[in-house]
Amino acid sequence: MEKIANDIGKLGALVALLTIVALLVHLFVDKFGYGDGWDSDSWTKVIEAFIIGVTIIVVAVPEGLPLAVTISLAYSVGRMRKENNLVRQMHACETMGSVDNICSDKTGTLTENVMTVTRIKGQGPEYEMARFEPGLFDEEYSKLLCEGICENSDAHITKSKEGDNIYSGNRSECALLQFAEKLGYDYHDYRKEDNFIHRIPFSSATKNMSTIVKHEEGAVIYCKGASEVMLNQCTKINKSDGIQDLDTDIF
Repeated sequence: MEKIANDIGKLGALVALLTIVALLVHLFVDKFGYGDGWDSDSWTKVIEAFIIGVTIIVVAVPEGLPLAVTISLAYSVGRMRKENNLVRQMHACETMGSVDNICSDKTGTLTENVMTVTRIKGQGPEYEMARFEPGLFDEEYSKLLCEGICENSDAHITKSKEGDNIYSGNRSECALLQFAEKLGYDYHDYRKEDNFIHRIPFSSATKNMSTIVKHEEGAVIYCKGASEVMLNQCTKINKSDGIQDLDTDIF
């Protein structure tokens, strides 16, 4: 509709220009071809020609059309929201209204807006979280892992009056916080302002996030991100039989 409004405006300007030219040509022919020449009344005719051209432009340009379309789309967004179809961009309202199937790689985000850890690989074979049991990892490894999850994150999980979880922040981080809770670690115990030194937030350019925290043994940097980025920054791996050099064959 915005494109149509612009096209109508351009067409109106063109017609107005042609009208002014036609009126001026008629005036010159009338005054110099059949009249007594140019006089003071001729200037009045020139001004009238320009006024007619401006009037055509004002009438042709549909100033209220974009506003009417915006109001209509806003009303449609409200109707769709009542049907549990949330549209963030109004111009996508017509498209979303005719959608039958949505394909996505993050099903949990689209359905319940909740993500969970389903599989983990660490200190040994890959584990399915459906078969999770306490003591899955040794205590030192669990502590190191969960400290990184709890401190290198800015997500929060609170409880509603009904006892349901309320998630705020990145849903992947919320899933990791729930995983740490299963291992017996509450992130509230680690989020202390006096221990926090600096944080580099997640960026799609770097594909990682880092947080520097002050511990008794000194400053510790916790990093997380895309696997290909993290592996390129690592030289050692913590396995069940101790620290080993990281190479491609270890997986």
